[in-house]
Amino acid sequence: MSKAKISEGLKVRRVKGRDFEQLFRLVTEGFAREIEIVGLDMKRLQRMVKSYRLINNFLFFLNFLNVDFETILVATLNDKLVGEIHLVPHGRGIWSLDSAAVDKDFRGRGIYRKLMQEALDYIRKRHGKSVFTSLWTDNIAPIKITSELQYDVFAAETLMLYELCEILQTNNSEGILIRDVKHDDIEQIFDVCQIAYPKKIHAQGLTPKDFSDSISKRMRNRVSGTSSKRLAIEVEGKIVGYAHLTYTSPKEACNIEFLCLLPSVDPSQCMPSLAKYVSNLLAEKNIRKVVVSLNKEWKEMIEVFQKFGYKPFASAYQLVKELPPG
Repeated sequence: MSKAKISEGLKVRRVKGRDFEQLFRLVTEGFAREIEIVGLDMKRLQRMVKSYRLINNFLFFLNFLNVDFETILVATLNDKLVGEIHLVPHGRGIWSLDSAAVDKDFRGRGIYRKLMQEALDYIRKRHGKSVFTSLWTDNIAPIKITSELQYDVFAAETLMLYELCEILQTNNSEGILIRDVKHDDIEQIFDVCQIAYPKKIHAQGLTPKDFSDSISKRMRNRVSGTSSKRLAIEVEGKIVGYAHLTYTSPKEACNIEFLCLLPSVDPSQCMPSLAKYVSNLLAEKNIRKVVVSLNKEWKEMIEVFQKFGYKPFASAYQLVKELPPG
């Protein structure tokens, strides 16, 4: 088939119930490299597909009421699903693009660009203020397209993988405490994260409310089979860092979604305690892998994680695009 750009016959629309079988195939093939590294629980993915099908029945009413909701836009060519992009609202006009995939037989023909443009149009119509996303640095074509669409790179991160062979044996540093976040901690944790990672806080429009699990977040986690654990990192009774872990089943890696530490604190002082805590949690849940993304500027923290067996496997750009009003 010719590699010429596709225009005639290509349509982008919201996902429909009949699309999910093709969508399931497209996503698992499109993210085969990531799945090989972090794993995938097929039964959990099938449950999520069923949930999307159920939600799809109410999309018209949600749209009529101007309620922002997760949705998937799909690209079709002669009834064949050839691409998808997943849009997620985070409130306050902030959206993220959580995935985008194009059928391998149709890449290089303008489908990814079309999906990105349609996603931005969709978000603009819903009065979105900004969009953020993440791309592995070796995804050359998507990076070029996001640059042309005026996305800005606000951080480069190193992705690291730890595979549990045995529980880490480290001495607990005196005065270091890793504990569950309490309601009274939220404001202090937000202040710590603003100091430690201001660009991420701004790009994702995070507020103190985003550092606790609301009822709606707990409902979404239940649908997706995801467990969430938010941890405060204390030194001598003072909160100096924060970690947010999510995990699903033994077939998938645990993900340290957010990790920050005050710049004034030596990572070698408290990261060993966190690494041991995570190792114990993995063993308890029978999960064999954990993934963490660390800002490349945090060289000392990366070195500490490497010391405890975390291995770099990829790097990613974190990108954001501000949308003008109107």
